[in-house]
Amino acid sequence: MIPAGLADAIRYVDALLCLGLIVMACWAAVLSEHLDQRVRFGIFAAFGFLLTGGHLNTLGKEGTWRLGLLVIIVAVALWSTAMHVRREVRERESRGRGAR
Repeated sequence: MIPAGLADAIRYVDALLCLGLIVMACWAAVLSEHLDQRVRFGIFAAFGFLLTGGHLNTLGKEGTWRLGLLVIIVAVALWSTAMHVRREVRERESRGRGAR
């Protein structure tokens, strides 16, 4: 078990990562050209929202090992979504330059 004070610090870090995931996933959904991608990124945003709410509901309670794993998983999800957005923006910029 993770003591409540440390668990709360981990929850705050993960909640901030989740908020970043929500923003990035919404941006990715807007940039996506295909419905399946929009749905996938919408679900990422929903997971971020649910995780953030869950963290706020459990403040002050002890945590388990899964709490630390969530930070890693959400960080990787945020990173991969950011890479998708970055690639989409670059591709759109290069297509815009080529059209001139």
